[in-house]
Amino acid sequence: MNQPTEDRFKQIEDRLDKIEQQTEPINLRIERGLPASEATLLQTIMSMVGTQATDIGTLKGDVSTLKTDVEGIKADVLALRESQADLRDRLEATATREDLAALKDEHGAMLQEILRRLPKQE
Repeated sequence: MNQPTEDRFKQIEDRLDKIEQQTEPINLRIERGLPASEATLLQTIMSMVGTQATDIGTLKGDVSTLKTDVEGIKADVLALRESQADLRDRLEATATREDLAALKDEHGAMLQEILRRLPKQE
């Protein structure tokens, strides 16, 4: 049958000894009556932890509100960009002073001749 042998027991004991040597004992101290200074400190820490928990909840709500606001701002910026692009296209199609001056130079003499030939109104 498959019963452990004496050698097998010895191997298991050796492994257990090695494991016990590798780990450090954990010292846990529980006291019923804490000194006043430590009790006050513990109470302060506990109240701070409770306050931080509610503060974190508030901050999460604020962050979600900010995310919503940022999405709205992004939509507004996109609308402004589109509007700016439309205005830029209009400005590119608009004649400038230089364009008008070039037209005047190019067609000025011809326009003067046409105006001279028109009948004079009395």
